[in-house]
Amino acid sequence: MNRKLFALMSTLVALLALVMMPVASPATAQGSATAAPTMAGTMVGTAAKLNDIVTQRSKDYLSDLSLAAPQGKLVDTSKFKKAPPYTIGFVNWSTANSWTVQIVNEVQHEASLYPEIKEFITVSSEGDANKQISQIEDLVARGVDLFDCVLPARVARHGSLYTPEGRVSIRNARFREQLSPVDSTCDCTTCRRFSAAYLHHLHRTEELLWFRLATIHNLSFILREMRTMRAAILDGSFADRRAAFHADYHPASATAAAANRVQYRDHKRSKTP
Repeated sequence: MNRKLFALMSTLVALLALVMMPVASPATAQGSATAAPTMAGTMVGTAAKLNDIVTQRSKDYLSDLSLAAPQGKLVDTSKFKKAPPYTIGFVNWSTANSWTVQIVNEVQHEASLYPEIKEFITVSSEGDANKQISQIEDLVARGVDLFDCVLPARVARHGSLYTPEGRVSIRNARFREQLSPVDSTCDCTTCRRFSAAYLHHLHRTEELLWFRLATIHNLSFILREMRTMRAAILDGSFADRRAAFHADYHPASATAAAANRVQYRDHKRSKTP
């Protein structure tokens, strides 16, 4: 929220408190000494109500970010614990420079020293953030069970949202008047409550709320995909599920991705004094 809007809202809250303040009649008025506590009490009550609203909204957001379990329940991960040896997967952003190659080789050598590690798998996305998402399916097929990645929040900061058809940029003009969600199949807080047009507005105006809503959506997408893969593994349909995902999820072209990075860089430079 920008500072001007915050100041306006603060002023409106204060005016609301004044309007709600009871007016003493001449028969009961005891001067300003009694009016001041009434006004203070009214403002405290209004602030308390606003605090309750904010607290409830925060609980709603946190429930969406629970461990991808239905009805907001946390997953008991102890039942998924496996005995060693373990297979570890690493999706590297790019191996285009020598220091990255050196780091990967050193980590692989270190992993080979531990009998608990069966295999250390390294794949490169060649600088394509979309490819990193599709490679999750490939790593699961090779036995990797646990993932830790900053990508959902990172791409959210730059205006990107995940959908079953691929990653989209909310800055695109086609979202300007789209009153439906970015992803109609998603049940996260962002897609249930906000239209694509509103998200487009938030990102264009650089509102801080954009970062929260976009991150919630991207994390929900990843967690939903992991739930789907777990179910497919259990019922023996993972190979079909993997093929369907690759058929539907279309990474953006490298040329378009490079153009978007240049556009974003130039946009930020234009705002630098």
